[in-house]
Amino acid sequence: MGSLVSILVSTVIGAYMIGHLALMVGAGHERALQAQTSGQFQDLLTAAQAYLDANQSALASLVSDGAPHEIALSSLNLLPNFRVLNPYGQTWHAYAVQPTSGQADIAIITTGGAQLNLKTLAGITNISGSHSGYVGPDNVTPAVNSHTAVGAQGGWQMALGGTFPNPGAGHLYGLASVTTGAQDNSDVLYRDNVPNHPERNTMAANLNMGGNDITNGASASFSGRIGTSGIDPNALPPGWGGGLATLDVAAQGTIGAGPSGQFPASWINSSGNGHVDNHFDARQLEGGAGDPFGPWTGGLKLGSSYVYGDASTLNLRTPGGISIQHTGSGAAADISQVDHVYAQNSINTNTDMYAARSLIIGTAAGAYQGNSCAQNASIAAQADGSGIILHCENGKWTTGKQPWLHRATCPGWDSENTVSHQNLSGDPLYSSNGDAEFVTVTGTGITYHNGYATQFAAYVDGNLVGLYHHESGDTSMEVASALTFVVPYGSTWSVVGWGREIPLTCQVYQ
Repeated sequence: MGSLVSILVSTVIGAYMIGHLALMVGAGHERALQAQTSGQFQDLLTAAQAYLDANQSALASLVSDGAPHEIALSSLNLLPNFRVLNPYGQTWHAYAVQPTSGQADIAIITTGGAQLNLKTLAGITNISGSHSGYVGPDNVTPAVNSHTAVGAQGGWQMALGGTFPNPGAGHLYGLASVTTGAQDNSDVLYRDNVPNHPERNTMAANLNMGGNDITNGASASFSGRIGTSGIDPNALPPGWGGGLATLDVAAQGTIGAGPSGQFPASWINSSGNGHVDNHFDARQLEGGAGDPFGPWTGGLKLGSSYVYGDASTLNLRTPGGISIQHTGSGAAADISQVDHVYAQNSINTNTDMYAARSLIIGTAAGAYQGNSCAQNASIAAQADGSGIILHCENGKWTTGKQPWLHRATCPGWDSENTVSHQNLSGDPLYSSNGDAEFVTVTGTGITYHNGYATQFAAYVDGNLVGLYHHESGDTSMEVASALTFVVPYGSTWSVVGWGREIPLTCQVYQ
């Protein structure tokens, strides 16, 4: 009896265990089907999103009629021999749809096969991502019906019909959407390029690095101004367009300014060289005291000339001459406020040379009267310290002092008459060498006044140059050298007299 009871109990327990084990095996099989279906679903949504991103413009044009257009699965980037049936016998489809004018989305749906219950649909979409969804049966829950696509865990809902195809209850429904992607990733800046979507790599707000560095960058382009070291980028001088506002610029190459894509109009490099094409203003321009351009050059280079200065001397070194000219015309300009001028060779002038006080002449390395000299018309001081001025004439140093030479004697005339001559070749008394004349007027022999008033005057070119006058009463005064005067070459001289007539004559010297 006891053995029979034991057998019965064992049979009942075994039957129970077999049924429970069958249920466990069935549940495990269902989870495997759902996981396999979810994997297909995710692959399709990922491939559809990539296809949409790459072909947005073409797809938007395709669905502009408002109707859904199926896309061959072979157009998507799927694994080789991707199965178009899911484990439940449903067929996968991809449709281009138009959610709003000018935009395209891609719907991933299943049709045919087994009609899945709500539990199975939810199990698949819960592990397939936020873009997956389903079309559920009617009359199960208020939010689920056969005319609405519902996202995983109720994350989104979309009414079906029109542009959005309806596969019917018990089928899967996913959506690859540009709008949805943008909304889901509005706070993300993509590291990689997204074709046809520059907004994915574009900041929509100010970027604050929080004091962190940006390193290993290539080219950078800014549409506005740049300020560094706490400098306001708009703190610029009046009239400047701006670009960079900073403190110091430490360049190990060249800093230049000029037209875009051309040689700079001005530049300075890290070797200490610089260049300016046009105008350069400086309140103070300082050059070095050495010879940076080579021996006997100077610290400041102007063309092929150099300016050199030290604590006491300024030197101008030039391969040619120096011209002081007026701006605008090039005419010669004055040099004023000059102290001493020293010259190792000659000083030449096209006009006169003036000395307000004195002109000190050197000894020409030993000038003596009668010694030879090299340059006619040179002037020097005699080397004995006497102060005698010598000039070079016909290759000899001479004092230049020459006596007046007698030229002619005038015919006699009475003092009451007027005589007139001109120092020109047409007159017998003219200077034979074209120089000035020295004229003396005297009485002939021993001539006395004989107690009468006598007076006569000499004129050169109408100007009074001499006057002789004697009052009557003194009969003992003899008329000797009464008048002397000089007549320049080309001038006219005359003697006019009145009163007691006296015989007169003249002597002409040159």
